[in-house]
Amino acid sequence: MGNRRFISFDIKLVAAGETPATVWNIKAESNGAATNAQLDLPSVPQLGVWTNYQVSLSSLADAGLDLSAIDLVMVFPAWATGIGSQYYIDNVKFVRSTDTGTDPGDNANASANAYVSFGGVQGQFDVVFNGDQWGSGVVLTPNTGDTPYADSITSAPASNWTGQGQSSSVQWATVVIESAAANGIDITPYTHFSYKVQKSSFYETKIEFQRPSGGPMTYLANERDSAGDVNGDQIVTEDLGNGWLKVTVPTPDFSDMSVIGVILKGDVADTGDIKFAEFEFTTN
Repeated sequence: MGNRRFISFDIKLVAAGETPATVWNIKAESNGAATNAQLDLPSVPQLGVWTNYQVSLSSLADAGLDLSAIDLVMVFPAWATGIGSQYYIDNVKFVRSTDTGTDPGDNANASANAYVSFGGVQGQFDVVFNGDQWGSGVVLTPNTGDTPYADSITSAPASNWTGQGQSSSVQWATVVIESAAANGIDITPYTHFSYKVQKSSFYETKIEFQRPSGGPMTYLANERDSAGDVNGDQIVTEDLGNGWLKVTVPTPDFSDMSVIGVILKGDVADTGDIKFAEFEFTTN
């Protein structure tokens, strides 16, 4: 499997069955079932909601699976539970952290994705999450075992920037991803950056890539007044149908990216805590 690190897939439960399962499993087998591994999913799939799961290949290997000969992957309710349950599985893929090529037998159109998780290292990126960057006053809280995305971040907005000529009626929710490496992160292999965020009444989105030298790359879109937009037409927003949005922008050609800042602006009266999840670099 080369440099692959995760099996990623989405599940939507459409019928819980007579005895709804409280535990769900993933099981993988090698050729001829010579080796296998079975693990519990970190959370139970939700009725009518698409949920993404990522299972590390190393955890399957530790449980006894031969990663060089994976032949079968199954996802199902724990034995003797979930009778009559019905569910969809989609977007099944192996996610690689460093290899941007394809192995023999790969789909020629497969993307090499790199996921950034909250509070540490996942894949190739050593990062630190910061809410109060630039004195915003925002507080970030990690959520594990959350739904519909197991690993999410709550951003509690603040109004510290109102003293900088901004109206006292507005506030900002931020998520800032900083490289832990002094020389930054090479994002040149990737074409796009995306994240998921809850739908809300925040009316302005700003996404900025920074590096130690040279100017930043900024995307800004304001739903109320587009006169000040910066590359706003390149911000692509997809409604995921579960109360969340997926936001995607092209990545700049930075070999030393030091910071990504995601900044939402809204009225204090209309906005509050908001969750983010699944920060991802992709090659499309």
